[in-house]
Amino acid sequence: MTGEEAAVSSAIAAATLSLPVGLISLKRRLVSKSGLVASILVAIISGLAGLQSFLYVLMFYLSSSLLTRLKYSEKSKKGAAENPRGRDWRQVLGAGGVGTFFFAASFVSSLLGDLKFSAAFLVAALTSFAVSNADTWASEIGSLSKTPPRLIVKPWVKVPPGTSGGITMLGELASITGAALMSLTLWALSLHLILAVPPWAFISSSAYNVPAIIFLVGWLGEILDSIIGALFQAKYYCPRCKVVTDKKLHKCGATTVFYGGFRWLGNETTNIISTFTAA
Repeated sequence: MTGEEAAVSSAIAAATLSLPVGLISLKRRLVSKSGLVASILVAIISGLAGLQSFLYVLMFYLSSSLLTRLKYSEKSKKGAAENPRGRDWRQVLGAGGVGTFFFAASFVSSLLGDLKFSAAFLVAALTSFAVSNADTWASEIGSLSKTPPRLIVKPWVKVPPGTSGGITMLGELASITGAALMSLTLWALSLHLILAVPPWAFISSSAYNVPAIIFLVGWLGEILDSIIGALFQAKYYCPRCKVVTDKKLHKCGATTVFYGGFRWLGNETTNIISTFTAA
């Protein structure tokens, strides 16, 4: 089977497998309708970079989705829970847009016969999803910490749970675990090159080098995301609760007023910047 045939077969397999997973996710309100469409597109494009690429993305999706629902009511009371209707296309793009772009670039480079660039783009895609997974784990588990978060750039300052740039020891341990999960997933997938495209041969031949790099950069990318969030992301002030938040509508129901940062820089944009930089 040629590389092109393997890519097409993998994309078809990705579409076939992602549809039932997506419909179940929609029913359980893990994604909205727009999030479902975006997720399936991500799955198909990742499939063009090999079946292993799709399975790698699937691991990210499943682990992050399960953690989103972990003690959801407790996180909701703290104002740190995701939208109860599920992730929409913007959130899917924020978490997986950069990786999807690099998967597409890897596929195109492979078609053009430039396997060196194809492999480099593949590693960049895998790295970006490791960053997203580490960031999701840090947010979803860290928000359950019994100790209040501290601002990463000013660790003596305590902030409300869910505040961008706020970190906890529990959250950082979760971030390391999330990055490690993607690294181990990559290592396991590299052992079985079924429907593999040529760039995956590079991953397989690198032994532990690429998984180790992805683990380290995945975790550091999450830290970068926190720094960007703390310094530049839009912040709002709730006049009723007298606290600073990332949300335009606070958990108390009050409309917040702009407080600082860049108005255009929301959580999804911060994710895109951090994953692209790390990749």
